[in-house]
Amino acid sequence: MKISPWKSLPEEKVKVLAEELNLNYPDLFLKYLSEKIYREIKNQDRAKEAIALVSQRLEVEDRGILQLLDRDVLVSRIGEYR
Repeated sequence: MKISPWKSLPEEKVKVLAEELNLNYPDLFLKYLSEKIYREIKNQDRAKEAIALVSQRLEVEDRGILQLLDRDVLVSRIGEYR
């Protein structure tokens, strides 16, 4: 059984690895992220559909819930759930 070197590499170490090996960090991180996603869904029956859906969501939602919002906006949204 072949074990991928990408399987358990913590994200924060990708940059250090790129520096140590004199590799392009954005390209290496893209490969790492791609491998991480692939390993997560490769055995799922509808993996390609899931990837398409994620792609659509990324276009619409941009960074999703990670977007920085003004405090007043956050308080207002939290109030909507009461």
